[in-house]
Amino acid sequence: MGAAPREINETIGGHQPEIEINEKKPFAGIKGCKRLGRLLKFIIIYQKTRKNTKKSFDNMDGVTRDLLKENFKSLADKDFINKSAEIRSATMEFAPVFMFCATSLMAPLEKALEKIFPDKGKAMANALMAGSADITSAQHGYRLVEMAEIARGDAAARRFFSSETFNPLLWEKELPEESPFKQSLQNFLEEYGHRGVYEVDIINPRWREDPSYLLNIIRNTIETADLSKIKARQNEKADEAWRGVNQRIPFYMRVLIKYLLKQAQKGAELREMAKSVFIKIFEPFRFMLQEIGHSFAKKGILLEPADIYHCAWNEIISILQGDWDGRGLDVLVAERKARRKEMEALSPPDLIIDEAPHFAEPVTRSSGNVLTGMGVAAGRASGAARLIYHPDEGAKLQAGDVLVAPSTDPGWTPLFLMVSAIVMETGGGGSHGSIVAREYGIPAVVNVPGVMKVIKDSQLITVDGDEGKIYL
Repeated sequence: MGAAPREINETIGGHQPEIEINEKKPFAGIKGCKRLGRLLKFIIIYQKTRKNTKKSFDNMDGVTRDLLKENFKSLADKDFINKSAEIRSATMEFAPVFMFCATSLMAPLEKALEKIFPDKGKAMANALMAGSADITSAQHGYRLVEMAEIARGDAAARRFFSSETFNPLLWEKELPEESPFKQSLQNFLEEYGHRGVYEVDIINPRWREDPSYLLNIIRNTIETADLSKIKARQNEKADEAWRGVNQRIPFYMRVLIKYLLKQAQKGAELREMAKSVFIKIFEPFRFMLQEIGHSFAKKGILLEPADIYHCAWNEIISILQGDWDGRGLDVLVAERKARRKEMEALSPPDLIIDEAPHFAEPVTRSSGNVLTGMGVAAGRASGAARLIYHPDEGAKLQAGDVLVAPSTDPGWTPLFLMVSAIVMETGGGGSHGSIVAREYGIPAVVNVPGVMKVIKDSQLITVDGDEGKIYL
């Protein structure tokens, strides 16, 4: 479609090498005409898909609600097959919506501002986005801060969190029904309980099943949570950017900037909401797999119910259909579990070309001990670097630290509000972490290969989200 790898790297992240393409005239010649045709087709499908997003979201919500009403314990094998086909059909129907909603709409705003603010267009766009959109994955963080504030004034909640034998899984039993905190947590789980840490992997529990991660965050922030301070920081950043716009841009051009900002906001909202809606169907699918796992374990096909997550779907179906007795599946599962541990110990490659892994060259320091990445959230902040490899390590974070991570997904975002800045090895301007960091008004630099090996834990660093630089 005429988009060079560099543009894709900037949007979704990565380190794809450049290819031969005339960037000044990408639509010239026969190849250019073909690119233009593909681009026009993309735009037509994109506009049609965007127009019907609400209908698609509602349909997916309806399918998920109906599936959650099912009593999977009572289903026969053939019923599991039918339900799996229903889930597959809904997923395939929603997949194009999910993919098209992932398209970032920041570029037009950045380009318009770049003409007025040379070399600062992206930074200005990032600043204008602070606190301006209804980002569902950002709402997780806001709500957790609110719940920490509620817990601070709730005697029952304070006893629960300060107990020497604190067990987050006992929250329903130990918190009384009249507890304001318990009621707020129930409301949170009703709305966001389908989500989880690394939620695309079906092996990971949803927050509704196990809210330990959330409750530990609340426990660690109960004394410091202050949503008004967060909102004030967002407003200050956005207001400063608007002052610059109002001073430099005439009225008639400001109308265009506001329109482009609204489109960027809507794009970010749809991007995050599409992921949230898509992930909803994972919850009933996980419940269904759990019941199949129990059945297989009872029959001696698997050693334990959780082994079902290491089975291929065609293997599960063949057993449910009676085409295979499952003999030998336990051996395959054992091999896969061992292989999984081996793979988890490896650093993932940046690219896979012809099945061969390729690693990007680690970032190198320039003069003055500076690392360069991609600035995705405006501002500048300093703090102690905290290397976090998994969100479960969030307890290491202290207020004002700089979060340094390999990558993030929506499950990480509750940690964002505890830090002064964010650095990531991967990611682009349209990735989840970037969208939420912009919304929160937290300086962020992403797509810095090997940064987890260059920066030391507790090292004092400065993150410049405007310039895309990290000062060591």
